[in-house]
Amino acid sequence: MTMKLKERVSAVFLFLVFGFAFVYSRKFPDIPKIIPTGITVLGCILSVMLFVRTFYMHYKEDENFDAAALAEQKEGSKKIAIAILMLVVYVGLIKIVGFYTISFVFMIAFSYVIDTEKHKLWTYPVVAIGVLAVIYGIFSMFLQVPLPKGFLI
Repeated sequence: MTMKLKERVSAVFLFLVFGFAFVYSRKFPDIPKIIPTGITVLGCILSVMLFVRTFYMHYKEDENFDAAALAEQKEGSKKIAIAILMLVVYVGLIKIVGFYTISFVFMIAFSYVIDTEKHKLWTYPVVAIGVLAVIYGIFSMFLQVPLPKGFLI
């Protein structure tokens, strides 16, 4: 399957997903439906733009990729699959382990997996602590929204 066909199929799939979400968002009350409706309309517009772009963009055929480009593409696909799996596990463990603990572990692991420049290892926990401090300040202190607590808090 060529890249052009993949992008067209993806655009149609995204349009259908955003279209379904748009129809569902219309069932919300007047004020709360503004943001979901806007996001779904924007998603529909962007998916149409992606589809139209496939007619004007020049693509290299998949057969013309050299070995290095193919290896890089496979590595990128592997990283995406690992990231999606990590996200599913993270969401599943939030209520069991606790938001802050699993978020800290997830941010470190996710950053390590998707980092292409491979920063120093000490930067991952420092950034995770900083992000969690901001989340704690906004949700727990300012908005007073309880976040899921588990056996490790």
